[in-house]
Amino acid sequence: MSDGGGRDETPPPGPAVVTGATLDPMAAGVITLLIQPMLRAGEKIRAVVAEDHAQRRLHVVTQQRCISFDRRKQAVAAQFEVRMVVRAELTQDGIGHRADVECANGRFIELRTTSAQDARTLGTAVVRACDEALHDVETLVPFETSDATATRMLASGQTRWELTVSPEEVRARDVSGVLALLAPLLANPLLARRSVESVTLSVEGYGGRSAQLWEIAEVRTYLQHLDAQFPYWFAFLDKQDPGLSTVVRSALPVGFTADKLGERLTGWWMPALRRIVDFVGLDEDVHDILVARSLAYLRLGPDEAVTPELPSLALPDQDEEDDFEPLDEQEVLGELAQLLPELPPTWDAGPEDDLLVFLWSVLDEKGLVRRRSQVEHVRCVASVLALHKLRSLFHHQVFGVGASEEQYRFPAAALVGAFPRAEPFWIGVHAGADATFDAPIETTGPSERWAVEALEDLARNQYDEVVPALRRALGENALFAALLASRSEGTRYPIPEAVVDELRGSDLDGTLGEAWDWLGEQGR
Repeated sequence: MSDGGGRDETPPPGPAVVTGATLDPMAAGVITLLIQPMLRAGEKIRAVVAEDHAQRRLHVVTQQRCISFDRRKQAVAAQFEVRMVVRAELTQDGIGHRADVECANGRFIELRTTSAQDARTLGTAVVRACDEALHDVETLVPFETSDATATRMLASGQTRWELTVSPEEVRARDVSGVLALLAPLLANPLLARRSVESVTLSVEGYGGRSAQLWEIAEVRTYLQHLDAQFPYWFAFLDKQDPGLSTVVRSALPVGFTADKLGERLTGWWMPALRRIVDFVGLDEDVHDILVARSLAYLRLGPDEAVTPELPSLALPDQDEEDDFEPLDEQEVLGELAQLLPELPPTWDAGPEDDLLVFLWSVLDEKGLVRRRSQVEHVRCVASVLALHKLRSLFHHQVFGVGASEEQYRFPAAALVGAFPRAEPFWIGVHAGADATFDAPIETTGPSERWAVEALEDLARNQYDEVVPALRRALGENALFAALLASRSEGTRYPIPEAVVDELRGSDLDGTLGEAWDWLGEQGR
C-alpha cells in the first residue's frame, strides 16, 4: 500500500500448499492438477486434506472456497465460500475427527478428516483463507456522485453521526452495514465537509470483559477488515472519542512500535486524510491543523482535548447559521401549541413537532391560518390535523413507519373539547355552513361522535388545500427536504439553501423517487 488509495499492483507471493498428514506431496500435486481446471480465474489452492484413508474424497481450500473433491468422479461434490466463515474448531466423536465450520448465516458444516492433526490443519487453512478473502477488497475512494442516502443525510441538517457495531456484525465479520453508513460521506463534498471530526464509532457487547476492545481477537479482525476498505478515520472520527484509538490499535500489530505506527500513518491514514481535504476543498492551513490534531490525539489519547482547535468549516454563504435560532412553537402556534402533545408521533415527537411548527409558520406567513374568530379557530385545528396527516404519510412513504394512506386515521377525537381544542358547538357552526359536510349534527352522545366526524371531514378538506399551498410557498424541493429532515433532532428550518440545491440536482430513485412522485400528487 503506497499512497493510501489502494493496494500495490504486485501481489505478494502466495504461500505454499499445505497438505494433511495422510497425503504425501506427490498425491497433493496430482490433486492440484485435477482440480486446477475447475478453479476460478486467479484462484489459488492453499491446502489439500484427505477426508478418508483411501483418499477418495479430499478437502481443497483456496483463498475463495472450500471444495470437497470426489477423486473417483473427478468432480466437485460440495463447496462453500470461505468469506462467510466465522470460526472453525476441532471436534472428535465416535466416527472420527472433523473440523466444524460455522458460517455467518448460522450454518454449520462438518469437514471430516482422518486425524486430529488433519482436522486442525484444515480448520486453520479455512480460517486463514477467510481472512485473505475479506482483505481482498477495493478501498472506497471519494468520488462526487448522486447518492440518495447522502441527500437524505444533508437534508436532515445533522452535523454528527454515530456508528454502532453489533456483536453479530463483529462475529460474522460483516462490515457492510457500517460501510453503507460511511460511503455517502465520500459521495458528497458538502456532506463530507459537515462531517469532519463529527463521527463516532463504538462496538457493543464487550463491556463486561476486562480486556480492551483492541485486545479482543474478533474485534481486531473486524476493524482490520473495515480499515482495509475505509482508511479515512483521521478525517471523520471525533478526536475526543475512543473510537479512533480503537481502530488504530486494532489495525496495527499487538505491541506495535513507533516505527510501525509511523509507517501506517504515512502510507495509509495520512494520504487518506489528504484525499478528503482535496475532495472537500479545504485550505492547506486546515489540512495542517487536521494533521496536527491527529498527532496530538495519538500522543494524548481520547481523554485529553487536542489542539490546535478545529476552525469553522462552514462555507462562506453558511455563516449565518451561527446565529440561527429554532422557531418557538408558542410564538408560532400560540394556544394551538398545546395540541402538539396530543398528536401521535411515528417515532419521536420532538423533531416531528419542529416540522409542524415550521410548516405552520409558512402557512401563517401566507395568511392561510388566521384565527380571528371561533369558527376560524376550528378550521385551524383542522389544519393542524392536515399537517399531521402529511407528516405521517410521508414518513410511511420514505421510512416505512406509521400508517399508509389506507390505514391512516385522523387523531381528531383528541382535539375535540374545550378551548384551545375545537369546541363541539363551534364545530357544529362551521359544519352547518359547510356544504360538503352532511353528518347529522343534531345527534348527541357522550363522545359527541358527530363533532369528531365533522372535524375529520374538515381536516380532509384542509389537507387538500394545505399541501398545494406549501408546495407553492416553499417550492417542491424545499418542502421535500423539510419532510425528509424531520426524522432528525436539531434539524434547521428552513432547510439551508445549499442543501435544497443539492436535492434539486439529485437523481432520486427507489423509495425517495416514489416519495417525490407521491408528494407531487397530494392535494387538489
